[in-house]
Amino acid sequence: MDSSQTNKFHAEASTINALAAVRLDPWRVSLAAAIGSFLEYYDFGVYGVLAISLAPLFFPAGDATASLLSALLVYAFAFVVRPIGAVFFGWLGDRHGRKNALIATIIGMGLASALVGVLPTYARIGSLAPILLVLLRIAQGFFAGGEVSGAATYVAECAPEGRRGFFGSINVAGVVAGGAGAAITAAIVRTMVSHTALLSWGWRIPFFLSLPLLFVGLYARLRLADSPHFLEVAERHETAKAPLHTVLTQHLGGLLQTMGLAFGMTLTGLFSSVYLFIYLVHVVKLPLAWASWVFAIVELVAVGLIPLVGWLSDRIGRKPPVVLGFLGYLVITPLSMIVMHDQNLALDAFMLLLLAVPHAAVQGAAYPIYPELFPTRVRYTGMATGFNVAIVLGGGLAPYISTLLAGLTGASWAPSLYVMFGSVVALITLATIRDVRRSPLAD
Repeated sequence: MDSSQTNKFHAEASTINALAAVRLDPWRVSLAAAIGSFLEYYDFGVYGVLAISLAPLFFPAGDATASLLSALLVYAFAFVVRPIGAVFFGWLGDRHGRKNALIATIIGMGLASALVGVLPTYARIGSLAPILLVLLRIAQGFFAGGEVSGAATYVAECAPEGRRGFFGSINVAGVVAGGAGAAITAAIVRTMVSHTALLSWGWRIPFFLSLPLLFVGLYARLRLADSPHFLEVAERHETAKAPLHTVLTQHLGGLLQTMGLAFGMTLTGLFSSVYLFIYLVHVVKLPLAWASWVFAIVELVAVGLIPLVGWLSDRIGRKPPVVLGFLGYLVITPLSMIVMHDQNLALDAFMLLLLAVPHAAVQGAAYPIYPELFPTRVRYTGMATGFNVAIVLGGGLAPYISTLLAGLTGASWAPSLYVMFGSVVALITLATIRDVRRSPLAD
């Protein structure tokens, strides 16, 4: 490269970095990331809160529990494919930029979810209906494998020093708000239409709403430049050629730490936001609409607490809120499942509100930890791979295993044992992680 080409290259790089500095306001970045995370967990949450309604439409069976288990297995399928999406979008994000990967993930998730809303049911096309549902759920899982991990990476790389926890928690609030949005939408639909209409066409409405969310998120992300950390690494031609290989050979410790912490975090989070909803309706026998509204309120309480936890994690460290959160799960989860039996709505709501506190503590302070475990050149791949391998067992199978445990043991509180196990695994993992909240991200 001659001197004129070199000067031109550096001029272009300087222009890119200047543009990034102007356009990457941390508030805009975190909100743009949160919209995509909202969409991801809205999509997954809609299927979770509608699983009871969808089960007889796509998996008719003589036994209601067997039909529900089939629907929950499809819920799990979307998680099983997430590690594949994590590897692909991790490679894309670490090689070609965070922005490109995050635009692709939000488009894929939004379209796959909207298409679920036009699926014919088993009564119309027989066994082809559940097959198509599985394929769309697999597509959702593939794209989701790169979404929240990429968003967390992007936000961490754009946040001011000493405030990664706070701005990262805004993205996390989008995650939990997605579950709340799913519950609110389902509650409105169940309140406004009859049960017959719900099974006929009403269940499709929440899936169709993914399209406007997709357009809003896409608009927000297209207006942002890539992260300064990635641009600097790309400018130095130091992007990893094979990010997954680099993670496995040079950053295995960070990968295992991500997996251990994410196992407990996703298990407790999706148990609180998906399985307990099924539990209240299927076991406690609360009306669907009432259960939907209760869960929506509880999730919104968690959304309000999460930024406070993120702010706190920048001041006292990431570990204290996460430790207190998992200890809370160890105590409150079995207690809540023992107490919630008598269709006492006030008591059920109170126990769920108690669980919102550890839910917010763990989610708000744990997410900012993952990007801090890897250098820039493999940060997207490292976090996405570790997180999504863990979420298969920790999150995707949690509702299924919980339902299965309750059925096999005959004890309605038995699923809390799985939550307690996940909490212990996360606490042990957390003891091996060094707090680097005051240090710059590694390049």
